[in-house]
Amino acid sequence: MDDQTNYPRLLRRVQALLIDSLLFFLIIFTWWMTFPLVENQPTWIRVILPVTGWLIVDPILVSLTGGTPGHHLRQIAVFKSRQRVQLGLLQSLVRSLLKLMTGWWSFVFVLMTKRHQALHDLLARSVVVLVQPQLLPAHEKLQARYQDSDTYRYPSPIRKLSIILLYMIAATLLYLLIQATLLSSNCLQNGNCSSTDILVSLFLANLWLIGLVATTVLGWRGYLPGARLQLINPNVVKNP
Repeated sequence: MDDQTNYPRLLRRVQALLIDSLLFFLIIFTWWMTFPLVENQPTWIRVILPVTGWLIVDPILVSLTGGTPGHHLRQIAVFKSRQRVQLGLLQSLVRSLLKLMTGWWSFVFVLMTKRHQALHDLLARSVVVLVQPQLLPAHEKLQARYQDSDTYRYPSPIRKLSIILLYMIAATLLYLLIQATLLSSNCLQNGNCSSTDILVSLFLANLWLIGLVATTVLGWRGYLPGARLQLINPNVVKNP
């Protein structure tokens, strides 16, 4: 991929994922409706519909057409990370399995990586790009991220990962402490939670997850205390 490649925003990729999820939900619903017809058949026959549906929607279509239905509707495509060619079937299958295993957390890496790759893209050596960037407004077209080494001194990856881990541990301990303070003893000890306990628990859990995501993104970009990027010469003010 050259420096002029245009990458999609995270929102566009999430929209494509939601379209594919809806399509797969329809496949599962159809399978559930027809399940009584095959419930006495061998296991492989009972599961062939959802498995085949998943294989067609994701790895097969990605390898043959460059994307899933969601990708095509949102005008993005999947290519090999080093060249603008479609993935082979095996590489596409590996990518799809990795996406299943890593889940939504994989997409956090889109906000940090040089070529806006999700974790499953990094592991499978793939990249998602815009198909017709000339038809889209400027804010939809992202360029590769580069470190401004002439202006800033960046912390090492090991230091950034260590600080991120420390912040995650601190956030988790704070989450557990607040949860123990706000939830009733009956809920904590016996699991008999009131509706208020459940709402508070859900709110805290979501807040904790948001904190972990923010910690990962800010830490990797060098914005967390302890692993901040630093001006090489703070006395020099660059012209606007």
